[in-house]
Amino acid sequence: MPSNIPFIEFKHVDKKYEDRVIFNNLSFNINKGDFITLTGTSGGGKTTFLRMINGMVIPDKGEILINQEAINKQDILALRRNIGYAIQGSGLFPHMTIKQNMLYVPELSLDWNDAQKNARVLELLDIVSLDNTVLSRFPDELSGGQQQRVSIARALAANPDILLMDEPFGALDSETRTQLQDSIKSIQQRLGVTIVFITHDEIEARLLGTRSFELVDGHLTAKN
Repeated sequence: MPSNIPFIEFKHVDKKYEDRVIFNNLSFNINKGDFITLTGTSGGGKTTFLRMINGMVIPDKGEILINQEAINKQDILALRRNIGYAIQGSGLFPHMTIKQNMLYVPELSLDWNDAQKNARVLELLDIVSLDNTVLSRFPDELSGGQQQRVSIARALAANPDILLMDEPFGALDSETRTQLQDSIKSIQQRLGVTIVFITHDEIEARLLGTRSFELVDGHLTAKN
């Protein structure tokens, strides 16, 4: 269950690109364990909102805090290791096996031995409901739904506290999408990870979110 302690905090954040204002004096809190869903028109700033959380986009004014410490005062690599990112279309590396894809972040940033890596892969397979027959395959040998499950597994590989999801199910058929909606709700309840989830689907937003918001003209409006 979400706590009542702010975990991600936007404090008076401004952001614009050339003359286009994206956010003007945005203040917004996300509590630990929240599942925030975010809808809004294309180009309205939803992805910018996500990318500011992991430090890929820097506010023009104001500050963003994670766990009560400003992002610009944290080690950016350590910060990003604690933030998983899953996107539409999976974003898997086509030349890597599924196992290599799943271990990409730990291989880069964590000093795990082979036993630890293998144990984590098995944990991830269980979390995303895949069996170990996929590990030696390449992404193009899997269905779209399987690829998206691997993408979620990769995002969770380093045990992050935060998971950012940018329209991850938008390109899938309705049956697969429903299955993955059920899966991500189960994963969030099981792991307690804080999720910020972008979608164009109002029904999906209400179904998944502990709190649902619409981004309009740089302001977040609560939907439930």
